Amino acid sequence: MESILIGIYLCLILQIGVVGIVNIFQQEKRNKVLGVFCLLLIFSLMKRAFWETIEGSGLYCILGGPHEILYAPLLYTYLSVSKNKLDKKYGYHLIIAFLVYLVLHLLAILFFRGSHHSIAPFFLLSIITFSIVYFFKGLQLYKHQLKERLKPYPRRRFQFFYISANVYILLKAFVISFAFLNAIIEHSILENLYTNFSLPVFYYIVVPLFILLCFSYIFYGLTEVTGLKKSILTVDIHKKERKSASNYQKIWELLDDHKVYADPDISLNTFINTYDINSTLFRQFLEDHAYENFQHLLNDYRIKDFKQRICHTSIEKYDLFSIAKESGFKSKATFYRVFKKQEDMTPGEYIDSISPS
Repeated sequence: MESILIGIYLCLILQIGVVGIVNIFQQEKRNKVLGVFCLLLIFSLMKRAFWETIEGSGLYCILGGPHEILYAPLLYTYLSVSKNKLDKKYGYHLIIAFLVYLVLHLLAILFFRGSHHSIAPFFLLSIITFSIVYFFKGLQLYKHQLKERLKPYPRRRFQFFYISANVYILLKAFVISFAFLNAIIEHSILENLYTNFSLPVFYYIVVPLFILLCFSYIFYGLTEVTGLKKSILTVDIHKKERKSASNYQKIWELLDDHKVYADPDISLNTFINTYDINSTLFRQFLEDHAYENFQHLLNDYRIKDFKQRICHTSIEKYDLFSIAKESGFKSKATFYRVFKKQEDMTPGEYIDSISPS
């Protein structure tokens, strides 16, 4: 069984290596980050396949460290990449994670080479901490900055890739924690947990799950390569989008030029019937732009309009709801609830955040 697993790992190493290199040499920074992620996967696969050899050789200096610390910050950086531009502040997250990894790895090499149990708690604590913190930071980033920019199908692919990678890292870290506790603390309860829970979960869930995820990431990485994405995955989708763009022109004009959202009494039926909008086309428009329904669309545009208005209005002369009414809000309570939900802050807090200090 072990030889079969090693064979599978070697096949995955070769395939993920090719996918990673191809992505690294793409022009978009998003692909480059994905390529680095693939190289980290190779480290994990090599440790799984050849750990006994690595532990007793110079390869330990390269492959033996807790590189799982880098996964979550790297995935967070992947989320932050927009088009071909990477905000410098996201690079700091990677630098911090890499410094923690480097310090722990150097300590393991210099002082704890023969006693992994002494440094292992710091490895596990760092991996779990970084994974949890950056997983939830990434979810917030996705929710507020990326979700509305992605089409439904790419959005589902994106969600699967990001969530599955983070959940796997956390699952592996928690399972290994039981093994570590059993090794340093002699207690019948911990021994039973290790024998009846930790070992079966690791060999029958964690290992097969890791292999399946690696195969799915190979496909994901290939379909993120520009040429393959166009020729294999999304030719029909892009044609449909180009065709829809002209059909959506009338809707854009009504929203951007005529500001129909500023009418507090407008309803879906009124909008479709008054302006002769095809209902099927409009449902497609809402889906393509990640709007749950017509009201979600109106609220989004009203909040954006409100934010534009307060940038060109003397706030001292008007109360906030007076400005919000001009953007289409009919109820003060609704305005505050919608603003808080969309912006994660109250209107007053938002104004404080943009006011010169």
